[in-house]
Amino acid sequence: MTAASLHFAASTPHGALLNTCDLSSYVSPRIAPDCPTRKDGRIAPPDGPGLGVTPDMDTLGTPILELA
Repeated sequence: MTAASLHFAASTPHGALLNTCDLSSYVSPRIAPDCPTRKDGRIAPPDGPGLGVTPDMDTLGTPILELA
Protein backbone atom coordinates (compact mmCIF):
# COMPACT_ATOMS: atom_id res chain seq x y z
CA MET A 1 0.00 0.00 0.00
CA THR A 2 2.84 2.38 0.81
CA ALA A 3 4.47 1.85 -2.60
CA ALA A 4 1.15 2.47 -4.38
CA SER A 5 0.39 5.64 -2.41
CA LEU A 6 3.91 6.97 -3.01
CA HIS A 7 3.55 6.46 -6.79
CA PHE A 8 0.18 8.23 -6.68
CA ALA A 9 1.62 11.12 -4.66
CA ALA A 10 4.61 11.45 -7.00
CA SER A 11 2.29 11.66 -10.02
CA THR A 12 0.09 14.38 -8.50
CA PRO A 13 0.79 17.92 -9.73
CA HIS A 14 2.67 20.18 -7.33
CA GLY A 15 0.24 22.11 -5.15
CA ALA A 16 -2.59 19.58 -5.59
CA LEU A 17 -1.44 17.08 -2.93
CA LEU A 18 -1.94 17.80 0.74
CA ASN A 19 -0.02 14.78 2.07
CA THR A 20 0.53 11.04 1.82
CA CYS A 21 1.10 8.46 4.53
CA ASP A 22 3.88 5.94 5.06
CA LEU A 23 1.71 3.04 6.18
CA SER A 24 4.57 0.52 6.26
CA SER A 25 5.92 1.98 9.50
CA TYR A 26 2.69 1.14 11.32
CA VAL A 27 2.31 -2.55 10.51
CA SER A 28 4.21 -5.71 11.25
CA PRO A 29 5.50 -7.93 9.79
CA ARG A 30 6.86 -6.14 6.74
CA ILE A 31 5.42 -7.97 3.75
CA ALA A 32 7.86 -6.42 1.25
CA PRO A 33 11.32 -5.97 2.78
CA ASP A 34 12.37 -3.75 -0.15
CA CYS A 35 9.51 -1.30 0.37
CA PRO A 36 10.66 2.32 0.78
CA THR A 37 11.29 3.61 4.27
CA ARG A 38 11.49 7.12 5.64
CA LYS A 39 14.90 8.74 6.05
CA ASP A 40 15.33 12.18 7.57
CA GLY A 41 11.57 12.72 7.37
CA ARG A 42 11.35 11.96 3.64
CA ILE A 43 10.24 9.01 1.55
CA ALA A 44 10.10 8.38 -2.20
CA PRO A 45 8.55 5.75 -4.48
CA PRO A 46 10.74 2.81 -5.49
CA ASP A 47 12.41 2.73 -8.92
CA GLY A 48 11.66 -0.87 -9.91
CA PRO A 49 9.03 -2.08 -12.38
CA GLY A 50 5.36 -2.09 -11.37
CA LEU A 51 5.06 -0.94 -7.80
CA GLY A 52 8.79 -1.52 -7.37
CA VAL A 53 8.55 -3.92 -4.44
CA THR A 54 8.77 -7.70 -4.12
CA PRO A 55 6.39 -9.30 -1.59
CA ASP A 56 7.88 -12.00 0.64
CA MET A 57 5.64 -14.95 -0.23
CA ASP A 58 6.74 -16.88 2.88
CA THR A 59 5.54 -14.03 5.07
CA LEU A 60 2.22 -13.88 3.21
CA GLY A 61 1.67 -17.61 3.67
CA THR A 62 -0.75 -19.89 1.85
CA PRO A 63 -3.42 -18.07 -0.17
CA ILE A 64 -6.96 -18.43 1.16
CA LEU A 65 -8.31 -18.27 -2.41
CA GLU A 66 -6.79 -18.73 -5.86
CA LEU A 67 -8.71 -17.82 -9.01
CA ALA A 68 -7.73 -19.37 -12.32
